[in-house]
Amino acid sequence: ITRHSHRLSLTSSLPSGHFSCGVCRLAVDVSHGQYSCNKRCGYTVHSKCATRDDVWDGIDLEDVPEEPDEDIEPFVRIDEYTIQHFTHGHHLKLQGSFLH
Repeated sequence: ITRHSHRLSLTSSLPSGHFSCGVCRLAVDVSHGQYSCNKRCGYTVHSKCATRDDVWDGIDLEDVPEEPDEDIEPFVRIDEYTIQHFTHGHHLKLQGSFLH
């Protein structure tokens, strides 16, 4: 898929949660096969959407090494105990025995 900067692979299932297709924006049923980002950034696409002629150039990159990507944390540190994770619409705060 040329719409996403990372390599995608066909997966048989995803962890529970709400995923929307990066092409058609409709909900993705995580119990069925779909394509998802190898870098675990949350980008997911229906298998039918991923193989559309206007989405995929038809080139199989399975044996082609992926270019290195800069290592980016999946969250923004708000303060010492609070982060904003890309999968959440709100801040997450560390609490309890993990503090010390």
